[in-house]
This record gives sequence, C-alpha cells and structure tokens, in this order.
Amino acid sequence: MCYFVYSCFFWFSFKAHFSARIRAFLVVFFFPFLMSTGAVFF
Repeated sequence: MCYFVYSCFFWFSFKAHFSARIRAFLVVFFFPFLMSTGAVFF
C-alpha cells in the first residue's frame, strides 16, 4: 500500500514536471515567433 501511494505520487510529480518542461519549451520556442509576427502586424 505504501509502495502504491509512493508510486502514484512519483508518477504525478513526474507528469507535472514533464508538462512544465513542455510548457517552458513551447514558450521559449514560440516567443520569438510571436514577437516577429507582432513586429509584422504592429
């Protein structure tokens, strides 16, 4: 039971960390693109 709770906690923390890394990567990847399109539009 304790191992099950620990594995669930590890899985959720890993998933949250992974999604945060993906979000940071997307922000870093799309920020220059958005800035260039904003410079074109404005």
